[in-house]
Amino acid sequence: MRLIGWILPLACLTCQLFSAEDYGPADASPWLDNALVWDKSPVDLSFLNEKPAGKHGFVVPGGEHFRFEDGTPVKFWGCTVAASALFAEKDQLTAMAKRIAAMGFNLVRIHHHDSMSWVKPNIIDDTKDNTRDLNMAALDKIDWFIHCLKEEGVYIYYDLHNGRQFKSGDGIKLFDEMTKRSKNGASYCYIDEDIQKLMQEHSEKTLTHVNPYTKLSYAKDPAIAIYLLTNENDVANNGGNRFLADKGVPQYNKIFNALATAYAKENSLDAGAVLKTWEPGDSKVFLAHQEGVFFEKMIKHLRGLGVKTPVIGTNWAYGGLFCVVGMTKSTDGTDQHGYEGGGSYLVMDPQKDSSLMMTVAKARVAGKPFLISEWNIVFEGRGGKSPVHRASYTIGMAAMGAHQGWDAPIIYNYRQTGGGQPSRQNEYETMIDTALMGAMPAGAILFRRDVTESPTTTVLLADRKQIYFEKATPMVAMRTSIEQTKTGFALEKELPGLKNPKTEPLDKNFLEGKTSVTSDTGEIMRDWGKGVQTIDTPRSQVAQGFYGGSTLKTKDVTFAPKTAFSVLAVNSLTNAPIASASSLLITALSQADRQNTQCKSQLVTGGITIKFAKKPAKAKITPLMGNGTKGDPQDLAAGDDGSVTVDLGAFKTHWLLLETDLPAVSASPDKPKIIEVKPEPAKPDVKPQPPPATKPAANGSDPKAVTPTPAADDPETVAKRKLSAAKIYITTDPAKAKELLRKVITDFPDTQAAKDARQELNKLN
Repeated sequence: MRLIGWILPLACLTCQLFSAEDYGPADASPWLDNALVWDKSPVDLSFLNEKPAGKHGFVVPGGEHFRFEDGTPVKFWGCTVAASALFAEKDQLTAMAKRIAAMGFNLVRIHHHDSMSWVKPNIIDDTKDNTRDLNMAALDKIDWFIHCLKEEGVYIYYDLHNGRQFKSGDGIKLFDEMTKRSKNGASYCYIDEDIQKLMQEHSEKTLTHVNPYTKLSYAKDPAIAIYLLTNENDVANNGGNRFLADKGVPQYNKIFNALATAYAKENSLDAGAVLKTWEPGDSKVFLAHQEGVFFEKMIKHLRGLGVKTPVIGTNWAYGGLFCVVGMTKSTDGTDQHGYEGGGSYLVMDPQKDSSLMMTVAKARVAGKPFLISEWNIVFEGRGGKSPVHRASYTIGMAAMGAHQGWDAPIIYNYRQTGGGQPSRQNEYETMIDTALMGAMPAGAILFRRDVTESPTTTVLLADRKQIYFEKATPMVAMRTSIEQTKTGFALEKELPGLKNPKTEPLDKNFLEGKTSVTSDTGEIMRDWGKGVQTIDTPRSQVAQGFYGGSTLKTKDVTFAPKTAFSVLAVNSLTNAPIASASSLLITALSQADRQNTQCKSQLVTGGITIKFAKKPAKAKITPLMGNGTKGDPQDLAAGDDGSVTVDLGAFKTHWLLLETDLPAVSASPDKPKIIEVKPEPAKPDVKPQPPPATKPAANGSDPKAVTPTPAADDPETVAKRKLSAAKIYITTDPAKAKELLRKVITDFPDTQAAKDARQELNKLN
């Protein structure tokens, strides 16, 4: 993360601000202090994860989404653990890994472990006049943490370069010039071969290091799913200005000018304009190219070390579309960061304003995996107004992310201070934040299991002028399309992996004159005129917003809060839909704020009514506490129509477990359902059959759960899936592709898939 003061206004331009009165009187409902603790979860969602991480092989690049080597689709719901938190005591790291899995995460970003100026210890040996050696004692803590996460079925997004501060002994010839502007080599690394070699050396020492607890080197561990080359480090937007003549770096200026002038000559660009890095135009064409050159060089080096997993270039695309050109053309996906403070996206009119989710989407390119490696709604809001509505953003990010098919939203930070219960609620530490983390279990189920990906892709087609020659990208089409269909930009008619996309101009308004929007799947509705949103799937139903004293209805649930602002969610904890579930998680959140050392959260009063398809003979409600304990259960009576009403005000907690005597269905989830206009993805040879009329869940299973007996597919179907898995490697690993294609031919000789495999093999030969 980059602590720059103007990042917050960028993420929320003109969202309407609310005062305390907009949420009802401050004493409308009781408040709790520190409802969450660092090492316990109100509910255990670790059954969503297949254990250990890596069961399906490496995550592999290629196509619109990430997949495992065996063809199984995967999407990540992640959090960041950074800085001193990575170097806590091992028992604390173990507890943290278990709690992360219990909260519903299946990805952790390891970040700021090399930030020497403020993180002590860190993985750089700081006892020398250079930064070329690893601190093995510190790395041992990360080894242990990776091992613990892997055992919990949680994958790793690993940063290779954050805040490593180079020293004079590192051998950088232009060290004195570099340190005038950047001690970690940011921006300069794109043209300085000395810095590049040091980064490659560090990557090699890291990736060839054998973790004593997993018995694998980092490069050979499939639990490490994604690598990042360099954090928040660009030249295309503002970084290129560091090479200008007035910056006191004459040697860097000379190198930069030579590269830019040569590129201009080779590509018929204006030799003068290409040096004006602060202006849109030919300069952005060159800078985007130079980012791509750097990314390709560094990724080639990683592939030479045996890295199979996706590699992301950087994650800083605040500017025009030129900021994502290098990532799009030269890396395995695009990545963006986004923060917001003040206002509420629930009341935001997308025809005029941009919310957090819409702001990060400016880096989403159609046909490429998309990650959000940092998002947060900070406590200290804009204009002195604290964004006490923050819980709604976890639900919003989960729902929109799943509908859009985003591959890895990652909240910043889960934790960055040392182990144990924190003494205060940190601004960028969400692990005991009752708003964002309190809604996380509901959000995890929405994103990983229940909200359907849009079957339609709207491609916003940008031409050369819009990409390179305009200061800002028109966003009205993105803002007004993104809540209806899957939406992404295309750069100069490059549409990788897409079939029959619907292309639209960047300035089209898809919501002219409207005050509400519904997704193409019919599952998500937002009415900004009323400030409410509903999410309606068979196994998860949510109503959130400013509707205290009234009701909102989904298919099986009637929400009737008295508290002015609320986030209410009902999630089935089994594979059964809500209407026939034996176990339901109820989440009830309202305002949350940081006061002194405490995170204070308002309880919700009012009720919810769940309509079961069959009247349960028995029903009970149990309070779930943030410290992992349970309150006394209470029996509930069902109405003749099968409805059960829960009085939310009767409990001093935000989470409740509703259990019925309806037939239990395994909570062991299947693979995620992804509805897309694309070839059928490869799947395992044997697939558990889900219950009728329910949507398969996110990948992973509970090894203790009783699962239905799987039915074997016919040979043709199995062969087709193995053929699809083989095709993944055609561009990334031809030798592997040949091996798998031959296996299809020998194992299934009489199938059409075998004939197709022979054709593919002939092409490769």
